[in-house]
Formats: sequence, C-alpha cells, structure tokens
Amino acid sequence: MIGGSALKAAADALVDKARPLAAHLMEAAPADVVFKEGKFQVVGTDRSMALVDVAKAFYRPVGLPKQFGIGLEANGAWSAEPQASCPNRLGVKRLAASRAEDIDVASPSAREMKKTRAKVPRGISTS
Repeated sequence: MIGGSALKAAADALVDKARPLAAHLMEAAPADVVFKEGKFQVVGTDRSMALVDVAKAFYRPVGLPKQFGIGLEANGAWSAEPQASCPNRLGVKRLAASRAEDIDVASPSAREMKKTRAKVPRGISTS
C-alpha cells in the first residue's frame, strides 16, 4: 500500500507540473485546464491534449518559455503513521498479556475513542 501511495503522489505531482504547460499550449488559463483519463482538457471546450504530448513538449529544444524548464519528472513519497489495527471494526480491547501499556479502545457503535489505562511492567521507561 505504501508503494502505491508514493506512486500516486508522484503522478499527482507530475500532472500538477504539466498542467501550466498544457494550458500554455492550448492557449488557456491553467485554472481552466483539468486532467481526466490521460488528457488535459480546457473546461467548456473540445480542446484537449494527451499527457504524452505535453511530456514531449517539455523536451523540445526551442520554443518554450524558460519558466517551464526542460524535462518532466516528479517524485513521490509516503510515510504512514503507525496505527492500531481494528479488524472487522470490532475495536482493540487489550494487548497481549505480556505487553501492558496505554492503549486506545475503539467503540464502533459510538464511533469515538476512549482511553484505557493499563499497568506498565517494571523496568520499562515511559518517558
């Protein structure tokens, strides 16, 4: 799931970077250009341009304003925050007997989180 999320972040960044050039090539404002099904389209018109064609335009040796630069590339990263797993929305009731610590107990009916205090075994620092 993390790899797919990073790929989506990179694809979104690529589309965001390509949108102004697509707007320039179609003589429209970037705010009027949407990306859908692999194409940039000017809203309310039949003008459209494939992402592949916009990407090729980024590598033209001459003819583009300097603000667009050369090349179309983007990076994406994703870092998930650690979360408790609640299979089947039943909630987490307790941890294994060998690990007592503060735990959150999910109440699926009220859809709210309640804090439950448990003992911390000797020798484990809580600070």
